[in-house]
Amino acid sequence: MNLKSVALLCLLLVQYSNFATEKLTIGWDTSLSMKDRDTAKEFDFLQDYFTKYPNVAVTVLEFNNCKVLKKEVTVKKGNWQALKLHLSNVSYDGATSYNLLAKKLRAGTIFIFTDGNEPLVRDVVSLGKKPYIITSSTKSDTQNLQFLALSNKGRFIDLHNNYVQPLLKQKQDQYFGNIFSPLIALKDLKIATGNSETTAKSDGTYSIEGAVGEQLTVSAFGKTLWSQKLGDNKLINLWVAEEAEKLDEVVLKKKREITENEEVVETALGRMKKKKLGYGAGILVEEDIKDYLTLADALRGKFAGVQVGQDLGNVQLTSRFTTDKGSRNALVVIDGAPMAVDTRVEGIITPYNVASITILKGLAATTLYGSEGRNGVVLVTTKAMSSSLDHNGNKIKPKNLYKGDKLPVSTFQTPDYISELEAQSGVSEIYSAYLMQREKYWDHPMYLSDVYAYMSNIDVGLGLQIAYNVLERDSTLDTLRGLLLTSYKLGHYQLGLDVAYVILSKYPQQTQSYLDLAMAHKTVGNYQEALNRLLAIEYGTAQPALDFTHLRTIADNEIRDLIAKHKDELDLDRVQKKHLERKKLKARVVLDWSNRDAEFVITFINPDGLYARWIHTLANPELIENEVLHGFSQKEFEIDGGKLGGWTFNVNYLGNKMEGSESPTLLKYTIQHNYGTPEERTEQKVIRLHQAGSNEQFGAIITK
Repeated sequence: MNLKSVALLCLLLVQYSNFATEKLTIGWDTSLSMKDRDTAKEFDFLQDYFTKYPNVAVTVLEFNNCKVLKKEVTVKKGNWQALKLHLSNVSYDGATSYNLLAKKLRAGTIFIFTDGNEPLVRDVVSLGKKPYIITSSTKSDTQNLQFLALSNKGRFIDLHNNYVQPLLKQKQDQYFGNIFSPLIALKDLKIATGNSETTAKSDGTYSIEGAVGEQLTVSAFGKTLWSQKLGDNKLINLWVAEEAEKLDEVVLKKKREITENEEVVETALGRMKKKKLGYGAGILVEEDIKDYLTLADALRGKFAGVQVGQDLGNVQLTSRFTTDKGSRNALVVIDGAPMAVDTRVEGIITPYNVASITILKGLAATTLYGSEGRNGVVLVTTKAMSSSLDHNGNKIKPKNLYKGDKLPVSTFQTPDYISELEAQSGVSEIYSAYLMQREKYWDHPMYLSDVYAYMSNIDVGLGLQIAYNVLERDSTLDTLRGLLLTSYKLGHYQLGLDVAYVILSKYPQQTQSYLDLAMAHKTVGNYQEALNRLLAIEYGTAQPALDFTHLRTIADNEIRDLIAKHKDELDLDRVQKKHLERKKLKARVVLDWSNRDAEFVITFINPDGLYARWIHTLANPELIENEVLHGFSQKEFEIDGGKLGGWTFNVNYLGNKMEGSESPTLLKYTIQHNYGTPEERTEQKVIRLHQAGSNEQFGAIITK
């Protein structure tokens, strides 16, 4: 070919490039985190493309995790102003996910503009042939984007860093956990390692960079309260209590009150002065017992070396006289009568009938009860045995007789932002009002959950899209758990599963995160996955660094439930014999609360009008300390025995522990009526604790 022919061919190629039509698909991430994208740099990139390829058939796919909107645009002679205008006016809502987008991609050049901040990472998705993964965000997840490009044999382009594919710099390790002090506000606690310093989030969680060998210190008002050398374990939960009391600069806002109501009390060892007893003597008196729902709850955590199971008949005492042969449970003696070993006590006697409980170990037990007391003795003295008549011979009325009026049933107080939406007419008007108001109410922890619940009654798709914004933003644990409980209330179980995955990824130091995920799998019908995760909680293998003691009873009963109802669908190789049976109860009640900072008291009133209280306040410091250190927010109660009839559950909301905290609390109960019988049925309810000082009824059952 001569030089003239080559020149003619080049001219034809140039002319062809001016008239040929390219095919381009643009995946335009419209999730909430893309709201602050650098469109100028993205538009410069597109300008370069359309300069090189002036005639292009463009398919725009606006995507988030809930929907993909398609628009066809034709670019001629490099004029792409219509496309530019369209991309400039999109709305940003929902979370980032590529699953729906992958189903819409076709052949041709593929540009995907995204930040890679996927709160919901599932299987690797196929994004077509050699896609260009493009980001302009300063907060993009470059590791995820590089993997996305690599797994699809494409190319990653970072516009913020001038098209260079940066490798993440080696960082120090991230240490994380919970921190709480009953005396000092979170904002006043400084957490420091080496050159890093931080404070906890409003939910008590913290994260800080550090290296093995550095000191992690906690200080307030210039004084060090706590210090520990960093090691390989990245999870460090902190309870700052005793040291805080030494700070004379601190004004104690909530100090535990200790009162002596009685000088002389009845115990299993006779009448004694209460102030001379102390917990070291191994004695609980009526004031220590009456507010608990079960005797096991009253005893649990009170004495060192005393392990309490679900029932008072399952108590083990650490001593050199304990045998490894046969049962290791302590002997239970009620009013001088020894019970058979392993007898279920809760069906025989309840806390409001008990005057005292005495723990006897070692020689004290064997001297009084011989070989039967070799594992220790739990002495129970009832009120009838100790003193049921006054000095005139009249029968004494129970101190726990409920005298209050029947409380109103809990109702939802409509927030102002929902009232603003209710004033609109039509779906598009309501959604537009939401887009206008969300900046104003953005920091309210229940805003997105409330709007999601309201919108779901009008347009489920839009409601879910709004809900996923909670996962897209940097939400606190309380906000995420609020959404989790709301999703259960509305029956959106896939959303609940997605939320549970995000909670576990963000808060792996919380034992509750592992149970939440297991239960979320159960609700969507993933029974084997739920069973595997529940077994991991019971056996402690879900996260060996965590102590799941406080959730094992719930996990154990959920395992039994799964097997009883879905046995034929499950692989039972890892279950134990005990899991194949369920005890029969009048009711099983599981409480679940979204905000660990909340202080509330649950009052259970039985058919005789007698009450027992469960206290979730700083007045129950053992519970609050364990909740902070181990990260759980569920409690299980059993109702069995006693008079048949109506039970009422009341809740008194006292507000939040942290001064200035206005975060509301969702309280969910699950009641399994006639538990373990053919007549079993399940009831769930979620209420809002919104006003400090409120006292309302939130549940009731009738035992038959």
